[in-house]
Amino acid sequence: MAKTYNIPKPPGGTLTCGDNQLGVVHVVNGEVHASCNNITSSGGGSPGRRPSKQSLTALENSISKVLLGEVGIKRSTLLSGRLTYDDPSKIKALREFGLSSDDKVETYFFIPERLKSRLE
Repeated sequence: MAKTYNIPKPPGGTLTCGDNQLGVVHVVNGEVHASCNNITSSGGGSPGRRPSKQSLTALENSISKVLLGEVGIKRSTLLSGRLTYDDPSKIKALREFGLSSDDKVETYFFIPERLKSRLE
């Protein structure tokens, strides 16, 4: 079942993504670029049981690759739903925007609840 998320900045927009999709909103110099991205979550585990460390790492890496183009986002940052960048021109996932180090970029992302609950 699809989920609709409110885009926090600039306010007023929405993004609707599928159950296994990561909603991503890049605000690049005030302009919104929104997308829904498939993420993998290996090994769901049984309800009520804690997922294995390996399956959590795979989920974290899948989300990081969508957001940064590489792995390495801390779990606390993933749970915050927001990224800012010192130098957006160095972020692989933002290369399509042709950014310089002076550009202002904020990224908001929405992890499906059933996957987010595994990270908490």
